[in-house]
Amino acid sequence: FKQKDVWPVRQRRLLAALERERVSAAAVREKEAQRKGSSVAEKLKNAVRTGKDDKKGALSSKLQSLWKQKKSKRTRGEDFHLLHMAVHDHHSSVACALLNDMSPAMFVKHTYIREANRIFLLAMANAMEPVCMIMLDKGFPGDVNAPVFKSEDSRFLCPSYFLMCVGLRLHNLVFHMVQNHRVKVNQDWYGLTPLHVATCKGSISVINILLENGANPRQGIPMQSYRLLRKLKNSQPRDGSKTVYRQITRSPTRGLLHGLATQRPASPAGSLTGMAIGGGSGGGVVMDQIVPIDIASVMLDQEVVNLLLTR
Repeated sequence: FKQKDVWPVRQRRLLAALERERVSAAAVREKEAQRKGSSVAEKLKNAVRTGKDDKKGALSSKLQSLWKQKKSKRTRGEDFHLLHMAVHDHHSSVACALLNDMSPAMFVKHTYIREANRIFLLAMANAMEPVCMIMLDKGFPGDVNAPVFKSEDSRFLCPSYFLMCVGLRLHNLVFHMVQNHRVKVNQDWYGLTPLHVATCKGSISVINILLENGANPRQGIPMQSYRLLRKLKNSQPRDGSKTVYRQITRSPTRGLLHGLATQRPASPAGSLTGMAIGGGSGGGVVMDQIVPIDIASVMLDQEVVNLLLTR
C-alpha cells in the first residue's frame, strides 16, 4: 500500500470516511435487530400467557416450543467428519460427546462402515481408549476377531482388531474387549497370537489379562511363519518408493512385529538366547516353534519369564 500510495492524504481521507460509514451502518443494524427481537419476544410472552386459558392448551405448547432455541441438525456425513477431526486432533472429550449423540444404526449402515473403521483405527493409534470403548458399545466393529481390513488378495489376511489392540498396549481397551466382546484369545495371525505380541511388548498387565481368560502359553509360532514375519519386518520396496515405505513403517500393523526380529544381545553359549531361532548357523538347538517364554528369554525380560513359568 505504501509503494502505490500516490496521493497519501486523499487515500487516508477516503479510508476514514469508509470506516465511519461502516461503523454507523453496523450500529443502525444492531439497533434495528434489538428492536425487532424485543417486540417479537413480547408478543410471544403475551401469547403464551393468554394461551394458558385455552382448554386444549395447543396454542400454549406450540408457542412454548417456538420460544425455545432449536438446535441445528447435522447430517450423518457431517457427524462423521467432525468425529474424524476430533480424533485426528486428539480431542477425546469432543469425540466422546459426538459419539454419545450418534445412534448405533449409523455405525451399521454400509455407507459409513469404511469411515467408521478409519476413525476407530485412528483412535487406537492415538491411544484414545474411551473413544474406542464407546464405538464398541455402539456396535462397531461388530466382531473384534475380524481383520481390520478386507484384503483383495485371499492369500493375505490382515491382523484382527484385538491383536492390534494388544500390539498397541491399550490395557483398558483389551480388558473391555475380553469382558464384553467374545474375544478369541488364542486366535493367531500367521502363527502370531496375542500372547506372543504382549510378550514382545513386555506388557505385564495385558499378559495377565490374556492368561486369566484362557490364553495358551504353550501355543508356539512355527519356524516357517517366524521367518516370514522377520522378512516382512525387514523388507524394503524394490521400486524405490520411499514414500510408501514410510507409510508402511509408521502403520500400526508394523508395530505388531516390533521385537520379533530385534537384534538379540550377546549371551553365554548354551543358553536360550544363543539358540538358532532365526535359522542361521549359530550354536544351540534349532527349534521347531517359538513359544512366548522363548521370546521373553531372548529379550531378557525376567518378570515376564517368571509370570509365564507359573502357568
